[in-house]
Amino acid sequence: MKASPNLHRDNQFSGNRWRKCWTIKCSECGKEDTKFWVDLEDEQIAAKNFGNAGWDMRFTVCPACIRKARNKRLKARQRKPKVVPMTPLKAVPDEPRKLTRDERSKIRDALEQRFDDAHGCYRDGYSDQKIGKDLNIPWSHVRDIREAAFGAIESDPVLDGLKSDLAQAIEMLEAHQKEGKSLRGLFDELSKRIADHDKRLRS
Repeated sequence: MKASPNLHRDNQFSGNRWRKCWTIKCSECGKEDTKFWVDLEDEQIAAKNFGNAGWDMRFTVCPACIRKARNKRLKARQRKPKVVPMTPLKAVPDEPRKLTRDERSKIRDALEQRFDDAHGCYRDGYSDQKIGKDLNIPWSHVRDIREAAFGAIESDPVLDGLKSDLAQAIEMLEAHQKEGKSLRGLFDELSKRIADHDKRLRS
């Protein structure tokens, strides 16, 4: 279970002395809950314990807010729906979600491994889109961080290789065309000599 930024280690005065504890804050109502797990240092285990106590650790929501939301959904189902005419809405492109600190760190690590700063291009067929797919992060964020750290992509090794192959193919084609013209000239000359010789034999 991934720990929440709203969960932290704390020290509170309790029982005439300061004691170590874990404190969590609800992202909905702002309520805080404190557990005096004195010997517990692992944040992941603390998060799991709060989850077992009824907290939704995916969004850091307390049990009371969870019950409130559940009751609200139940009442909404029981309420008779009103028929409201739909008005066509213009499509608005979704804004890329904001990155967490951990996601930014993962993108930087991937760029360090996959981007060749000296040549201004990706290595091993990688791209902004492929890194975004591997990390399950919108690739536009990868592009923004890459441009801020390394600048724009200056060359593409795959595209450069294809352009080089195309240039070689054009040179080979032109050479074959020249060779074909020479062979055509030789063919015409031999045909003419054969025709002349045959004419002389018949006369």
